[in-house]
Amino acid sequence: MGDKIKIVKIDTDKYPKIASRYAIQALPTLLVFRDGKQADRIEGNEAGKVLMNGQLLADRLQYLLFSGSST
Repeated sequence: MGDKIKIVKIDTDKYPKIASRYAIQALPTLLVFRDGKQADRIEGNEAGKVLMNGQLLADRLQYLLFSGSST
């Protein structure tokens, strides 16, 4: 299949241009990219829950990988 997932944490204080580029206004913010395009965005409390619960994150990523959907 060749699908790969890479998770990157960005310090928005250190890299404000990246935060601005992706309109990050709440922390944490989780952006998921598929084929170089943003496929999902999860912000604030919901992102925190997803990041702390590996199964929620796995389910969301699996849906994106296999559904062909993008938001």
